[in-house]
Amino acid sequence: SSGINAEWPLRPGGMKPNRVKLLTSNTKKPTNRNIKTAIKEMLRNGVDERNLVVLYFSGHGYVKKDSHYLIPQDFRTSDPKHTGIRAQDLVKWMATSPAKKILLLLDCCYAELLTEAMYRERELKYPGLNKQIYLLASSEVSEPSVSDESWLEHGYMTFLIKHFFNFIAPQTHQVSMRRLTRFIRKYSEPLSKFTYTVYD
Repeated sequence: SSGINAEWPLRPGGMKPNRVKLLTSNTKKPTNRNIKTAIKEMLRNGVDERNLVVLYFSGHGYVKKDSHYLIPQDFRTSDPKHTGIRAQDLVKWMATSPAKKILLLLDCCYAELLTEAMYRERELKYPGLNKQIYLLASSEVSEPSVSDESWLEHGYMTFLIKHFFNFIAPQTHQVSMRRLTRFIRKYSEPLSKFTYTVYD
């Protein structure tokens, strides 16, 4: 997603620069291979059970039959299994990570459907998994994500988070749910201004 920068999580008390990996169209290309490599490295390298790992995806989601995918830059609808990021693979990578706490934020179409698929996969393949996985989804099961590439350049959820960290958080170096809620209410634009983009 354009407009994203690695400074957001680096406020006082945040993450160290060498602990942040950023893939955008303006940096290292967010291809299938690069995204998979980055996720697996962040979940494994230098991580132990005390760490919180945050994975943030802003882009397109795709559903075909019973399979759910995050779409990288080189995705092909003719071959989603080999060019998309499968929900099942995300669960496998998170389940085998030493980290006990993982926060996954999805700003894409059908994000809640992806999280449900991940939950089912976790219960099926990793019952009793002693790990806390938190999921924040930008859209519901059958809902395309709100976005407007001509104005926002990315999804609405990313727009809100970007502006919060750029304009509000630097003033106080603190983030609270109350402050975030006030910000969302104040800066939310009418939804009629946005389009609903679906990847076909």
